[in-house]
Amino acid sequence: MKTFPPRIDPRTVPRGRMLEQLGKRRPDVSIVALAGSWPACAADVEAAASGNPGYQIILACDGGAGDLPPGITAIHRENNETAIELVNRAGALALGRLICILRPGEKGTARLSDLADSFARDPQLGALAFGAGATNGVMARESLWTALAGLEPAFAGWDWAMHDFCQRARAIGFAAPAGTLPRDAGGADVALFRYRASLAPARSAISRSGVAADSRFTLYTAITNGYDTLKPQPAESLGGIEPVAFLDEPTAEIYQGRSRGWRVTAMPPSDRDPHRAARFPKINAHLALPYSDYTLWIDASIGIVSPFPLAHLADLFLQDRDICLFRHYARGSIFEEAEACKAYGLDRPNVIDAQMARYRAEGLPDDTGLIEAPVILRRHTDAIRRLNEAWWGEIVRGSRRDQLSFNYVAWKLGLRYATFPLSLATGNGLFVKFQRRQRP
Repeated sequence: MKTFPPRIDPRTVPRGRMLEQLGKRRPDVSIVALAGSWPACAADVEAAASGNPGYQIILACDGGAGDLPPGITAIHRENNETAIELVNRAGALALGRLICILRPGEKGTARLSDLADSFARDPQLGALAFGAGATNGVMARESLWTALAGLEPAFAGWDWAMHDFCQRARAIGFAAPAGTLPRDAGGADVALFRYRASLAPARSAISRSGVAADSRFTLYTAITNGYDTLKPQPAESLGGIEPVAFLDEPTAEIYQGRSRGWRVTAMPPSDRDPHRAARFPKINAHLALPYSDYTLWIDASIGIVSPFPLAHLADLFLQDRDICLFRHYARGSIFEEAEACKAYGLDRPNVIDAQMARYRAEGLPDDTGLIEAPVILRRHTDAIRRLNEAWWGEIVRGSRRDQLSFNYVAWKLGLRYATFPLSLATGNGLFVKFQRRQRP
């Protein structure tokens, strides 16, 4: 069996540079085999890979690897590392267009060339679990595996982690048959899977028609007072969209001649505090980008990992809503968030208390939910214009913390909103949040 050229080690060469160097020599499939050693899995791997030479093989082993054939990479389990964490670390080395996580030693190992043919026939197929009885393995597009950050390490069991991976793939529009769910009647893994599935409903049936050809989709952000840094975003996710960065004059000077792919638009001087100044274009998308039909706001701390062009988000999440945000990763109500903002010193306590007292006096229920606003996808409609204006009015009148007022305004206007799957704190497959740092 011919394997990936041994002269290139994915552990020592940056990923982007390696893919560029490989070009047409990029392997079709990377096999990550979870086993105690190479002799323990060699027959299964060779049987699965038969008929289609040129696989990259990565052995994720919890013992001595044994004598390895040329071209096979082995990584070893580290202290206290679970099998799922080991597989994820091995998967980070995968360079094939498809990645196959294989658990050898069980009946039902499929020929990977047959599975790969399924992906070639169906461009919407993102992942495919296989095996007889138990889930013997999963094959996925490498771009999807990377976007979802591999398997969820919170699961103790392999099967539930595999099914969760396929569920997350369906939540961002890919087809991902996962086979029969395990028969476990209870347990922590079952409860975790059901909870996560409830936050990530499948959207596989939504076609990738793209927003109307005459629509304008804009990605944008804003930075004031050098508070954050502009981050380059992947060209394959932008899909030809020119990202726009609203910067105040001191920040714009920092990025003069090195805007990292962003079109810089200078914001006029403002006597407002820098936080409110940055939030003006964020909240008032209809004023900041009046020529756009759809906008996607991202905080400067957000990185895009979407495995498809961003404009497809409008198809997925704005089917029957005009705005989509993330639900908060930890709290469930504005009033909980208010206490957290005071505890972390994010705004003046007296301002927050007065705002919450007004909301309670108006009858705002505790169960109206809580969004997290680093990512906002909008269709520019009259209803969204009214939402933007009312939301900005609350920020001017009360706290500068926009998460304290969105759900109140949506409740007041009777506006329903969509949510992205899971949260920004999880492998949602679309966005990641980086720790904020100061000027480059």
